[in-house]
Amino acid sequence: MRRVGALAATALLTGCPESCLIQRTRPLSTEPPAVLKPATPQAPIESAAPPAPQHPGKGTFGESIEFLGYDTEPANPRAGRPVVVTFYFHVLKPVSNDWMIFVHVDDRTGANQRINGDHYPASGQLHTPQWKAGSYVADRFVIDPPQSESKSQVDLWMGFYQGDTRLPISNPKDCVNDGNDRLLAGTLDLL
Repeated sequence: MRRVGALAATALLTGCPESCLIQRTRPLSTEPPAVLKPATPQAPIESAAPPAPQHPGKGTFGESIEFLGYDTEPANPRAGRPVVVTFYFHVLKPVSNDWMIFVHVDDRTGANQRINGDHYPASGQLHTPQWKAGSYVADRFVIDPPQSESKSQVDLWMGFYQGDTRLPISNPKDCVNDGNDRLLAGTLDLL
């Protein structure tokens, strides 16, 4: 699988298989983008209190990390405008490996190529070996969905990886996944 640089990079790969990527995400700065006004206060990166995601999710990775769901800012995202996404995780047991999070945003029509965002959790501020068992972790990042003439839907896939190895989904029958340790976090309806 060919990898495209870090979140801040942008690359268009043409004439390549489905595994090729367009890099169209960027790291979240400490301040939200000027065009966005958060609908709710920003979540702490790590917390002892469970979150209440707008979009609940289900999936467990390596029996250590439980995906709880995600929020979007704005709550009703628009095509062609930045969207802040916050993934929420519950740490079931200590995580020894330093896993990166991959994000694939796939247009349901197949008209647009994949938006990809590989990154360390919390913009590199809280690597997975630092996660404490029992805690809750919020991972915030920005995606830039392409402009669209009409309403569209994009699937938000995610998982963890290190090199060429993905952290296995340990409950594949209980969550929507592609059989390759890629979890369907949800679907964004873009206005």
